Amino acid sequence: MARSKVFLIGPEEPWQKIDKLFSRSGIRDKIEAGDIVAIKLHFGELGNTRYIHPIFARKIVDLVKEAGGEPFLTDTTTLYKHTRETLFGYLETAARNGFTRETMGCPIIIADGLRGTN
Repeated sequence: MARSKVFLIGPEEPWQKIDKLFSRSGIRDKIEAGDIVAIKLHFGELGNTRYIHPIFARKIVDLVKEAGGEPFLTDTTTLYKHTRETLFGYLETAARNGFTRETMGCPIIIADGLRGTN
């Protein structure tokens, strides 16, 4: 198994950090014009604040677009009973947490179907 690379970034503003990480990690160089790029993201549980804020996710979407890619955000439903157990519940939860096609600038796809069985 390959070792994970760890990137340490100084005390810049978060926007600058995202730009640097995107470049230093080599991701920008792997994206070719027209590539469809999945950005796997947890959109948060309803009432929870421990997820990547939508403004940072949008920055990554914009960087993928600048590199020539066609991004979409994706995640899967949960096995446990809660707001993210179905596609409809998850999309509603994502929207309440600030993740919509309009705010993100790309589609949001729940990858395992309506009830998490696909």
